[in-house]
Amino acid sequence: MEEEKKKSIAHLHILQIIYETEQSHAICNVLEENKEEEKYNNLQKEVITNCNNDKVKLEEYHHEKELTNVQIISDMIVKKKEAKKEKNNKKKEKQ
Repeated sequence: MEEEKKKSIAHLHILQIIYETEQSHAICNVLEENKEEEKYNNLQKEVITNCNNDKVKLEEYHHEKELTNVQIISDMIVKKKEAKKEKNNKKKEKQ
């Protein structure tokens, strides 16, 4: 009888842990959804906070981001061309 009672209590503890884990995951999911919604709502505003915590006009932010992306792409293209030239030079040296 006592052993069954201990098993029952242990089972209840396990169920409690499972329930608390599920609840914490549910809370995390809600918080994550709220963050995504906040990001979307911020895009609707005219003034937003950028990565440096500066208030900037949305239009300027997107323009700045676009310029940054163009620069990154340009750098990648230059690196690819340099690597290709280097590869061709090595082939010529071997011949």
